[in-house]
Amino acid sequence: MTGKQLTNDQLNALNKGKKGTQEDLERVVVEDKGNRLKQRAEILHNYPTFESIGGYKQQKEDLYSIGHVSQNSDAYKESFGGIPNRGIYLIGPNGVGKTMLAKSLIKKNFDVLAKEFPDLEVMLRGDESLGEKIADKLKSKGGKTFYYDAIDAGQLVGPMPQMTEKMVREYLTKAASADYAVIVLERIEGLLPADTQAGPSSTIVGSILEMIDGYLKKNPHLVVIGTTSNSSKVDKSTSSVLTKRIDMGAPDDTERLEIIGVCTHGLKIAEDVKLEELTKLTAGYVGSDLANVCDEAVNTSAKRSGFEQKINELRKRFGIKYAESNDYKQLCASQKITIDDFKKALAKYKPSLFVGYTLETPNIKLEDVAGMEELKEDTKLWLETCVSNQWINEACGLPKESNSYWLMVGPPGTGKTHYAKALAGEVGATFISVKAGELLDKYVGETEKAIREIFKRAREAKKAVIFWDEIDAIAAKRGSGEHHDDSFTTTLLTELEGVQGNENVVFIAATNRPDQLDDGFVSRMHRTMYLGLPDAEQIKGIIKINLGLTGNPRHAKNAPKKLYPDISNEIDGLAKELEERKYSCRDVDHLIKGAKEEMAKRIAKKVNQGIEGAEIENSCVLTPEDLKAAVEKITPGRYDEDYWLEMARKFNLVGFKKKETQ
Repeated sequence: MTGKQLTNDQLNALNKGKKGTQEDLERVVVEDKGNRLKQRAEILHNYPTFESIGGYKQQKEDLYSIGHVSQNSDAYKESFGGIPNRGIYLIGPNGVGKTMLAKSLIKKNFDVLAKEFPDLEVMLRGDESLGEKIADKLKSKGGKTFYYDAIDAGQLVGPMPQMTEKMVREYLTKAASADYAVIVLERIEGLLPADTQAGPSSTIVGSILEMIDGYLKKNPHLVVIGTTSNSSKVDKSTSSVLTKRIDMGAPDDTERLEIIGVCTHGLKIAEDVKLEELTKLTAGYVGSDLANVCDEAVNTSAKRSGFEQKINELRKRFGIKYAESNDYKQLCASQKITIDDFKKALAKYKPSLFVGYTLETPNIKLEDVAGMEELKEDTKLWLETCVSNQWINEACGLPKESNSYWLMVGPPGTGKTHYAKALAGEVGATFISVKAGELLDKYVGETEKAIREIFKRAREAKKAVIFWDEIDAIAAKRGSGEHHDDSFTTTLLTELEGVQGNENVVFIAATNRPDQLDDGFVSRMHRTMYLGLPDAEQIKGIIKINLGLTGNPRHAKNAPKKLYPDISNEIDGLAKELEERKYSCRDVDHLIKGAKEEMAKRIAKKVNQGIEGAEIENSCVLTPEDLKAAVEKITPGRYDEDYWLEMARKFNLVGFKKKETQ
């Protein structure tokens, strides 16, 4: 049936039942339906599918099963005598893909229903002028309606409580009036906040939850999805209505590889790009981070190759038909994104989970740590049983997370942070570095909040090493004085209990004041290790790593252009001297850096004198004089031998050298 399109006033009048005939209503339905269906099909066509989203296999299966219930609720009722709840509580950090996953359920439901009902009418939030009259009209003719929407839940909050209830009721009524519906309430904490958050009162929250529950029961084909990045900000009663909780943490290695595959699909990547390597470099990254990294890699590649300038030159030469030229085709064919492009992109985009924290995926391993052979051997055994081959612990009746809480004690500068980074590098985990002293806040409750947030993010990262330096600032003995709040220690112990059983989180704490630690904290550590002053052998190892003399290609970048021919003998004598003078690992690092600076000063002085050629070339050698000059300038830090002797006896420190107890 054809005819003149009705005006908005006429449509509103029809909806209110004031004017218009049955023929008018039919004409509105017929004329408007074609255009709206085409437009909405295009919108849904752009929605992601389950298959286009990398990773999260279990979460997708859970969503699919709920979608199946909503499509076949009558069959469930007849077969089992009941219909499972279709309220979904989707929880995960920002950027992990909660809304994408929810939209994929909308698309899946629509695709299934569109095949079953060819005349399926799609309804949207903006259809208020037509509303239930069209739905009723279609139902009277045997047609079916499908409603979908994704809205920030905060948009349903009005200036007055009564207004909020009214807006939510109208919204849910619209969705429930359709035969089938999927609605997504994003950032649901804006509508259903916890008592500690700003927003509607607990009374209004209770009323809203009752409404959602009522509409879910009224329409067995309705699915309600609430999303949040922080469940602590959402009213606890929410889980009693949105009963299907689906957690989405940061993707694990397998999921991240799949997501990277999706993000790089269609990109022209060079042969040196291995997706497995990118996976190892992106621990802690969520889906949006990985997408940003791939976008930035494209930009980096274009800048490196001068792509923008070359395109502009082609435009000048060939005009608007530049894309038809052979030069253009050759230019496009020559472009490839290299692994260096990705690495530069990674340097710009840190995981959004850890914004505000010192975070890295360390590029060092245990082979980059000099000495400590006994400790490294023990660490390798831990890696073998707790990380690489967890079945060994299981076969022995040990928990998966056995020995995942480590306490490192020792004087300043003895390599505690370096060793923790090497451990994270071996595991391929996100390394979260926390200076415990920096968490102390003058405002009540802020320090405890920061402690909880760090553990929360570590759990979400799937595989993380949390390194807490200066742990005595947070885990001091309870009742120790006015400069420490006992709640700091209590909160830390509670969080440690919370990650117990999570084999993906390794907790490493470091201190140079173990006597100040709370006994309850120390008792929870699986291992307490001492990292003391290096002996001559370890010092030689540190010097060789810093001079690129280990034979390991990873250390070659540290080597000066030339070394004194008999440098090995110099190193042996220097190592013994530094051991006797009680240099720490950090002191030795600084000393070798100082020797290189002496070399640089010597060369610069000759350059300023106008000397060049062979004489300058012959000056580019690290000499014994450079080392001696550095020794004179760089003195060791203070070492309290009596204190550490007492600590070794008190804590039975693993790794405390016998000679230090003599």
